[in-house]
Amino acid sequence: RRKKGGGKKKKKKKKKKKKKKKATTAALKSSRAEAEDGDDDGAAVDAAAAAEGVEESEDGEEDAVTTEGDGDEALEAAGDAEAGEEGEDDLGADEDVFAGDEEEDGLVQRARSLVRKTPLMTRYYLLASIGATLLSAAVNKNQWPGILDLQWKPTLMGQVWRLFTPFLYLGPLNVFWLFNVQVCWSQMATLEKMMYKAPEDFLVMLLFGCGSLLALYGTLALSPKMLGINLMCFTTYIWARCFEGQQINVMDVFNVPAELLPWFFAAQGWIMEGELPITDLMGIAVGHIYTQLRQADRIKSPGFLRQLFQGRAIKRHYRRLGQDFA
Repeated sequence: RRKKGGGKKKKKKKKKKKKKKKATTAALKSSRAEAEDGDDDGAAVDAAAAAEGVEESEDGEEDAVTTEGDGDEALEAAGDAEAGEEGEDDLGADEDVFAGDEEEDGLVQRARSLVRKTPLMTRYYLLASIGATLLSAAVNKNQWPGILDLQWKPTLMGQVWRLFTPFLYLGPLNVFWLFNVQVCWSQMATLEKMMYKAPEDFLVMLLFGCGSLLALYGTLALSPKMLGINLMCFTTYIWARCFEGQQINVMDVFNVPAELLPWFFAAQGWIMEGELPITDLMGIAVGHIYTQLRQADRIKSPGFLRQLFQGRAIKRHYRRLGQDFA
């Protein structure tokens, strides 16, 4: 736009100069003619003055045109500068939004990666536990719903889910629940990865723990509210036996030998709750029995379970997890 406008202004200036020359020439000719005809000198002077006036008026018009052109250019430059500043502001705002989107995408990607790297059985167990806990917190005032509790009479009448759902309860939604979820995820995922060559053995381990705890609860007539905590103590004991001799950092405060970790948790519960940690001790006892039987090769996976884990996708999943222990 500026180039086109500049060209038009130059053309206007040329036209003005031509008009100026013509007017000046005409005035001079008129003055000479009057002088030759014998007119008085005053007329010649007046004619010359008129010619000069024409020149001055034309110069004034030219200066006005030039000033007007400069003013237009200044306005255009100011408008372009303002538009540039607005563009920079918009660009900065877009960059801030883009950075926020990148951060959200990064969190989502990390969450997806964490879920993808978690072994199948641990993944579905924790997802079910977290979902049930959040649902009970939302619709049942953070209380575990009775329909998910273990009650023998409804169970024998066909509500068989009551044999499994009590193991999903890791406490009400609070800070301690988060700690229990983290412990379960860390230890169960590690045990399942260690059994990547025969993942059916991990399922047998869980079934042995759940069945033994259900039998103890039925025999001792205890409240089955803490079956999920019992299962966590069971897996913690087995995990500790697998990593005997290693030092485990507890809350970045002190270290505990791995084989003493389940006993540390039991003592912690005793101090905080002020009563004998029966549930923790039951989980430790069942874990010890399982460890002894497995070392004696008394526990083996049945054939139909081995066939269940022979699918191509399942084998590929566990083979990828086994790279951590290759």
